[in-house]
Amino acid sequence: MLTEHYLPLLLEELQSVEAAVGWGPEVHAGWNQGFRGIRLIEDTPAGSKYHWESLRPLTLGLVQHFAGPEKEVVWAWYSGLVPGGTLDWHIDEPPYYERWHLPLVVPNGTRFYTNKAPTEQGSITMMEFFVPVPGQWFRVRHDLKHRVENRGVIARVHLIIDLKKKGEKNAG
Repeated sequence: MLTEHYLPLLLEELQSVEAAVGWGPEVHAGWNQGFRGIRLIEDTPAGSKYHWESLRPLTLGLVQHFAGPEKEVVWAWYSGLVPGGTLDWHIDEPPYYERWHLPLVVPNGTRFYTNKAPTEQGSITMMEFFVPVPGQWFRVRHDLKHRVENRGVIARVHLIIDLKKKGEKNAG
């Protein structure tokens, strides 16, 4: 869990990236209704490509620290879901990495449905949901069905990272 001091600093950094770069276009297609994102690190055949490094030193340091010495960050992005937006039941496209979410803004009415619990306290069924906690990392098996709803009045924002073992080839 991030300290109460660190989360506001990450949100300030997000605002500077938003101001300089802007969010990607809002997507309304198929199961995806209201997603928008800002890529920070992306997988390429030559390795991971970094974007906007000077605008996000705290975020970059955080994800590299979270990855630790055994893993490296392959993908990282800010994920936004507009008020009233949904990502209906889906399985993400491969390749499948170790995916982690760090909730930054969690409006009332945010629901994350999955068939695997975010903690080691046990599993939940696909009909149950949990409410992400700002500043608390949780893992998502994006090779399994999951769904997200934002019934709130402001955008839901997560920092999402995909990790792989060091030395493992990029899928790019």
